[in-house]
Formats: sequence, structure tokens, C-alpha cells
Amino acid sequence: MEALIIDPTRTTPLIHLDPDNGRLELSGISRPEDVRTFYYPVLEWISRFADELETSASLYTSDNPLTLNLRFTYFNSSSAKFLFDILSSFNEIHLSGIPVRVNWMYNEEDEDVYEAGKELSEMLEMPFEYMAVP
Repeated sequence: MEALIIDPTRTTPLIHLDPDNGRLELSGISRPEDVRTFYYPVLEWISRFADELETSASLYTSDNPLTLNLRFTYFNSSSAKFLFDILSSFNEIHLSGIPVRVNWMYNEEDEDVYEAGKELSEMLEMPFEYMAVP
């Protein structure tokens, strides 16, 4: 499976989904004009990735979990819905027995992004690790 890499713009985040190393990253600002068009390929990629995990699940252990790094500086409410959909997909992977770690990184001075991460975490059944960054 090929990596999905979408370069960031003024209104869209960096998307770097690399199945070879089990590191998945979304970072930056998310307020695309057409949020559905922007995030649909991401959700489609994650669905295919989840299907392929059935044959490679043993690659991920509690010492080497599938890692999702999220570092948003801002996301609008439309993006939040798709972010929840993305996290829900990873929650299903987690519930299937594959260890998943979500690293929620936020600017140490931005309580809004931190709180948004807390709210998303409470709606799911997988733990988040919160990391304040300068």
C-alpha cells in the first residue's frame, strides 16, 4: 500500500499516512473550503489500510503501536466532524486488538485545541497522550 501525502496549504493540513512505518500524521490548519472533498481520500485510504491490517496486525505491539500524531493549530467545526470520523476508524482498529497510540499535540498556550482533544477522546474508547509543545 502506498503512502498518502498531501502537502499543507493556508487552509488545509499536512496529511502524511505511511503504512510502512505505522506512523500517521495530520498537522496544521484545517478549514478547507470543501471539507468533504478534502477528507474523503483520507477516509478512503484509512479504510483500505484497516482492511490490510488484518494480514499484518502482528507488526504492532504495545511496545510498537500504530501511532497517529495529530498537531492542529486550528480546525473548524466541519473539519472536527471528519477528524472524529478518522479517529473513529482508528478506534475500530484499536478495538480489534491492534495497539493504537494517539499523540495529541497542541500549542502549550492554546487551551481550545487541548480541550477539543479531550472532548474527542471522551467519545472514543482509545487513550490519547497529550503533549504541550512550544
